[in-house]
Amino acid sequence: MLLPHWLALASAQGDAAQTNPGAGSPPAPTPNDTTSTTSPSGQPQQAAPQGGDLMSTLVLFGGMFLLLWLFLLGPERRKRKQHEQRLAQLKEKDEVMTLGGIFGTVVMLRGDQITIRVDEKRGTTLRIARSSIATILPRENGAKEKDKESDAEAE
Repeated sequence: MLLPHWLALASAQGDAAQTNPGAGSPPAPTPNDTTSTTSPSGQPQQAAPQGGDLMSTLVLFGGMFLLLWLFLLGPERRKRKQHEQRLAQLKEKDEVMTLGGIFGTVVMLRGDQITIRVDEKRGTTLRIARSSIATILPRENGAKEKDKESDAEAE
């Protein structure tokens, strides 16, 4: 008759205890015994480590945070700082695009408010917040020359 290893062990130890009751052998393991350190073949096993090394865990999380900073947070912060610098250097006659996708030319700067002209023919203007400027469009060479000529005529 085949018996599970723990039952075979228990019966073998029970037989030994009956023949030699004062031998002081350890109690037989039960099916729910979690402290048994024997394998199914009867060889002793070493217990698995219960806790991890705190230092290696801290190094792992520190490395993950560093990678997060390098690839996500750092470039985003630099990009935001450059955008703020460009907004601070904004001047009249610059062409801009708002966060809503409206294109216009800066007509007047007044603190945090900017007036942009969106229709040249009708002279339609909008007053917007400086923070609503998404991009400052690059000026074309022809537009720069026209501005220089109009500035020279104004003087």
